[in-house]
Amino acid sequence: MYLLTKDIRLIRWLCNEAGGFFVSNPVPDIRKSTDESIYNETRAMVRDFSELLDAVTASVEDDPHIDPDEADLIRQRWEDLKACVERFVISCERGHYHLRKRPQQQPEEHRRQA
Repeated sequence: MYLLTKDIRLIRWLCNEAGGFFVSNPVPDIRKSTDESIYNETRAMVRDFSELLDAVTASVEDDPHIDPDEADLIRQRWEDLKACVERFVISCERGHYHLRKRPQQQPEEHRRQA
């Protein structure tokens, strides 16, 4: 179905009907450092959360009701956020993010004695 339509909403709907939700497989970007990858993933989560809040705010700004089209947009933003966070968690579980510990600095007193 997806190959024919290229519409992720169809896949999301199907997963929802089956009692779940769709999450694309995380693909680590080997060209980026671990710090940069975590920063990009975190930024994407914040962006998706902001878009969800924008959709809710826009829905109630003109009137106090959320109509079916507005609810659909809110649902899409929510699905985006859920998928983004789930991809991040799966990446963590698969060990894609291994931060190296920074060497601890010795207190000033110990450095002078050495």
